[in-house]
This record gives sequence, structure tokens and C-alpha cells, in this order.
Amino acid sequence: MSKKLYRKLTGEADVQDSQENLKTIGLFDHIKHIQHVRDPHYYENLPESGRKSFNLFMILRGLSMHPDFVECAAYLYRYLDIIPPSNFYKILIDLYPRHRYKEFHKWIKSTKDKESVDAKKEIKVIDLLVEKFEIPNKEAKDYLRVFRSSKEGKSALGELISGFGILDKEVEEMV
Repeated sequence: MSKKLYRKLTGEADVQDSQENLKTIGLFDHIKHIQHVRDPHYYENLPESGRKSFNLFMILRGLSMHPDFVECAAYLYRYLDIIPPSNFYKILIDLYPRHRYKEFHKWIKSTKDKESVDAKKEIKVIDLLVEKFEIPNKEAKDYLRVFRSSKEGKSALGELISGFGILDKEVEEMV
């Protein structure tokens, strides 16, 4: 690891480093520091901007991408609010498996399923039908099925939905 990055991560001052470089410490810098540098006084030496980006939940989430640390991370989630960040950091550097070489553990992003988006739109249409006709949800689902069974029904449903002030683009997606 380069000296400049180590100084940046540990918060050590360097004549060549400016204050702007110290302010750019981010989530992945903290994670890399836990994985590789493991300085026990890292959190105490962080500038105020570095402490703001030191989000324990997100750091623990990033570290949990390592398959050997998943169970430990799940256990540590319970103590996020109880243990102070400086002590939590020391626990993390003690428990996280040491790397002999640089490993890459892909950050898994959540994806929006098209089915869940469609289900939310259908629920919204059902709620509008309940409000319009003052009927229970079960009957509103039947109404929706009837509306969607024919071309005329779909256009009538579109007019009904647009009557609630919903934009035409959203109406097309809901019908």
C-alpha cells in the first residue's frame, strides 16, 4: 500500500497533502483500511469529515461481502448502536480475516424486480378502485380483472385513474 494512501487513511499530516485530500476519505477507503492497514488508532486520527463518512452499518455491509465474514457481520449488526465507533473499529480489525493478497469481493447492489414494481402499481390501482367505488379490496381485484379483460374496459380504467390526477404516462403503465 502506498505511503500517501496510508497517510490519507490514517489521517497523518504530510507537507505535500492538502486539507482537500484528507476530506475525500470515503466508505471504501475505510473498508480498505480495515482489510489491509489495520491501524488501531485509525478512528482517533480521522479528521471530522472522515468521521462523518465512517458509517458503521455501511462498512459492516461492505465487509460482509467476504464469504468468511458473513456470519460474524450478522452477529455484529446487533451491537451497532451499543458499541462506540472507535471500539467497533478495533473489534472489526481483530475479527476480519487477514488478506495475504488483494482480494476483490463484489459489492452486491439491490435490484428492483419488474414484478415488484408491477405489483406496487397494481396495488395502487386497487386502492384507487376501493376509494372510487367504496368497496373492499377483494371486490376491487375482481373489478380490475373485469376492466382489464377488454379494450373498452382498459380505456375506462385509464379515464378513471386519470380522474385522480395521475399523469398520462403513469396511467398507461397502470392499465
